[in-house]
Amino acid sequence: MSGNRYQERPVSLGEPYADLNPTPVPGCAECNALDKERHEARKLRQFATAVVASQRIRNHERGHCA
Repeated sequence: MSGNRYQERPVSLGEPYADLNPTPVPGCAECNALDKERHEARKLRQFATAVVASQRIRNHERGHCA
């Protein structure tokens, strides 16, 4: 048996919460309101509310024309 403990190379996973911090679209009132809601929730340590706001920003961005 060789010195390698693994049969295959280890899998490298990305950042688990990278998609939970979407950037609001500049100039969009709804995106800005959701971003403010998310910021306030994080300040108050209400992380579930912050995650929901982030999801709503992410989903709302899909409706914007690039």
